[in-house]
Amino acid sequence: MELARRGYELFNARDLSAFFALFDSTFVYRNRTDEPDARVFRGLEDYMGYVASLFDTFDYLRFDVHEVVDLGEQVVVVTDPLGRGRESGADVRGAYVFLWTIRDGRAIDVREYATKEEALEAAGLSE
Repeated sequence: MELARRGYELFNARDLSAFFALFDSTFVYRNRTDEPDARVFRGLEDYMGYVASLFDTFDYLRFDVHEVVDLGEQVVVVTDPLGRGRESGADVRGAYVFLWTIRDGRAIDVREYATKEEALEAAGLSE
């Protein structure tokens, strides 16, 4: 649970070397399926490229954590993103919920969802 929470602190502080140290080299990241360019990032290097593109796209971007649900090997993190598009000037709006899977002290998989209920269902639970 603390690893996931720490991840958002490091991301928000732009401490990327410490942030990326939280992830296994075989890490997989999946965007929300309702995003226009949703895809799966396989391997830490692929994910690092994605994060770099986020920082190129947004003047600023952070995720404020509102709730963390410990499910053992998995953690659901409910966030409120704050950001503004560099070219569009559009504000980031809407909740982002993340389902982290952690093994041996490192994140091996993170998936984005629009709601807490979707993330819990993906973890095999419901509220």
